[in-house]
Amino acid sequence: MLHRLMEASDYSALRDLWSRFPGNALTGADSREGFERFLEANGCFCFVAVDSGAIAGSVMAGSDTRRGYIYHLAVAEEYRRSGTGRTLMTLVEDALRDAGIEKLHLFIFRDNPAVAFYSKLGWQVREDIHVMSRFLGDAPDTHGATSREPGRPGGDGGGPIYGYLKQPGIPGSEPEGGEE
Repeated sequence: MLHRLMEASDYSALRDLWSRFPGNALTGADSREGFERFLEANGCFCFVAVDSGAIAGSVMAGSDTRRGYIYHLAVAEEYRRSGTGRTLMTLVEDALRDAGIEKLHLFIFRDNPAVAFYSKLGWQVREDIHVMSRFLGDAPDTHGATSREPGRPGGDGGGPIYGYLKQPGIPGSEPEGGEE
């Protein structure tokens, strides 16, 4: 198996891999244009595993110069439990460490079975912080991404993911129908 930096020409094969990977939400940022823009800024932190010319796995990461952020670790089903995911994570962690990054974060749905994989690699679930999001466009561009947390907007699996913080008196901060 060959491991190399991700290239813009990998996009179609990666998009196919990501769309088949359970627990992965694709958004407008995963358009070809968004992908190429991300690679331009963070290409030294994005890797693929290739076997017989086909992409078997991927990991993307970005840095704000203080922290690193992991995106799209995905391994094709026939390569899971072969060490491919672990190798990709080692590559990206080493690249970020070499760039002076001391701490990494990733966002993962609570029910994603990959939580156990990351735990085995030494990642820790944080209970002391909340993740908050704010969309800067007219409306969130979810491209089919759904909330997987019951009781939250879209929690039935059919609606968009929204950052959610209930604050009385702040319009839009409470779920439809009022109090939970």
